[in-house]
Amino acid sequence: MAHNTLILRKQVLIGQFFFFLCLSPVFSQVILHQQDIPNQPGTVFSFYVQNDGAGIPVEVGGRGPDQVWDFSEGPTDDILLDPLLELGDTPFAADFPTANRVTYGGSLLGGQLGDSYNYQQLNNTGWRLLGIGVPAGDLIQEDLAVVFEDPIIFMPFPAQINTDWDIETVYNYTIPVDTIPELDSLRLEFVFEGHGEIDAWGRISFPSGEVDAIRDHITFGAVINGYGIRYIFGIRIEIPLGEVYRIEPTQMFSWYAADWGEIVTVVGLPGDENFELASSIRRRFIEGEEPETFTIPLQGHYFELVSTYLVPEELDAAIVFGGIQSLAIVYEDNGHIYIPHIINTIHDITVTEGYQIFCDNNSSWTVEGVLIDPNTEYSLQTARWNWLGYPFDHPVPVTVALSDITQDISIVMTDNGRMWLPPIINTLGNILPGEGMMIFVTRNLTFRYHDAAMNFSIEGNQEVVQYPYNPADQLQPTGLPYAVLIELDETLADQVAMIEVYDGALLVGKAMAAQGRSLTPVVAWQGSTEQNLIGFTTGHPIEIVLLAMDGSVIPYEHHSTTYFGELQYASLHLTTALELPLSFTVEACYPNPFNPSVTVPFILPENGEVTFKVFNLLGQEVFSTNRFYESGRRTFLFDSRLSDVSMVSGIYFLRVGYRGEFQVRKIILLK
Repeated sequence: MAHNTLILRKQVLIGQFFFFLCLSPVFSQVILHQQDIPNQPGTVFSFYVQNDGAGIPVEVGGRGPDQVWDFSEGPTDDILLDPLLELGDTPFAADFPTANRVTYGGSLLGGQLGDSYNYQQLNNTGWRLLGIGVPAGDLIQEDLAVVFEDPIIFMPFPAQINTDWDIETVYNYTIPVDTIPELDSLRLEFVFEGHGEIDAWGRISFPSGEVDAIRDHITFGAVINGYGIRYIFGIRIEIPLGEVYRIEPTQMFSWYAADWGEIVTVVGLPGDENFELASSIRRRFIEGEEPETFTIPLQGHYFELVSTYLVPEELDAAIVFGGIQSLAIVYEDNGHIYIPHIINTIHDITVTEGYQIFCDNNSSWTVEGVLIDPNTEYSLQTARWNWLGYPFDHPVPVTVALSDITQDISIVMTDNGRMWLPPIINTLGNILPGEGMMIFVTRNLTFRYHDAAMNFSIEGNQEVVQYPYNPADQLQPTGLPYAVLIELDETLADQVAMIEVYDGALLVGKAMAAQGRSLTPVVAWQGSTEQNLIGFTTGHPIEIVLLAMDGSVIPYEHHSTTYFGELQYASLHLTTALELPLSFTVEACYPNPFNPSVTVPFILPENGEVTFKVFNLLGQEVFSTNRFYESGRRTFLFDSRLSDVSMVSGIYFLRVGYRGEFQVRKIILLK
């Protein structure tokens, strides 16, 4: 590794400390939070560096908005690598137990004393430097841990333009002396003082491109005060020696961009208030990345919701999806589609999106590209399902990955029916590489994923509850899941072993009842006439059957009708059925008035055929049907749109007949 340093004019320890602090990276953007600071151990940042103690002509621009900076040109001979390390792998970990970000390399201090470790702390209030660890070298005979009395604030959070902060701390360094008979040792008090602010934003050009950036401006100085130490009869006596050295205030400008972090840092000459010359310039660059490849297996005759964590060189959907064998169609959540050789309204894919793929037979999707920047922003819209991509090549718990927007999430689902409804249910667990997610949120928002490797605590992090799922043989998942939450009262929870969900006579979902819990999520599968998939139809009423361990049907009470797809998920509260009366009974219809349909609840003492007829005020029959029902509490849904004649607003009479007995209920259609 090449070590690059500033040419310092004073070979004293405080000078080295001072310039090291000036080059410690500070990450900034329009609004900066803890998660915006790159903090993944193993990440290496590459910089071109230029050092000249005599000064380098530079133009840093003015304060305020709409600035334009150009650092695209410059020497490329000297390279500085700035890696992030695991705390436990560094030699000074015990001196900085609260550090959660460590950098290492040929920093300013490293240029004079050898490579050094920079121990930092990130939390939701700010970014701070706890101290520096310097291994023994030519000038330092023993390992030196520089622990500041008060951490130096790199930046408070949240940070944005016009954010400012003070910098002040003290470090004491005691040196044994043998050459001065009157003293036993010498204490050097390093007093660091300065000020930082985010003072400008605009567009910056650098070796790897051009981005919008925020600039921060730090002015920093230091004073060394000396104290002679002598012990007389065991009593410590300190003798002030006054100021022994001073570092004149020195300015540093740094530029930071979303998804990049530090772009450029320029350090001035001590005492140069006009900043006409720089002593050091370092410019970020990205070394060429080798394309990677990953493959996702695709199940035939099933809607797979997938995403890519690689950015392909070509984004055209016909190229990205064109290699999939037996591909029938690709959907985007905004309704755009790609059908091979027929239509392509998707055009270029968006790597932050999930895509729904349907193949006629088992197949696979192979993507080649470079890794998505983990700081990429994702956008979600309210009042609709969003198909969300996933940026990592490794699993991350959903509660960590989406922790920034937990309070805004209604539900997250995958194509296999795993779900997260914070804080009610979490059967999703880890998000998997290549997986897409359906997500419904309460407001329009943008966010960034969190990686589990960031190791920060998440309040309310839920334990994953994997409910047993044992679908019947005739139940075929389609890749189009719908969550139906069944809440049972205490009596039912003790009796029910299995919950079945029906669309009419069609079984569309089934799950074993959650043991020890009143709430059970059941995945119902939607059908598709275009792809010949059997499942529920949106808008049809949801019917529930509760089964005991021996397979017998358990009666229950539920006094409202819930429809498939009416909301982002269905929630039904079922209670223990009251003892059935011995006679045929028609209960109150609901809702009443209605438009366009009304539910007719009734009770049958025995199995039998039931007739339903609707009459207007003139006694004219406008609807008639008959159906067979088993004994128990049952419901019939009358839809006025199915009438033999066009029904207008008004009063109607519903007559229900069973074994020669008739009961009439008044219903009101209100259009």
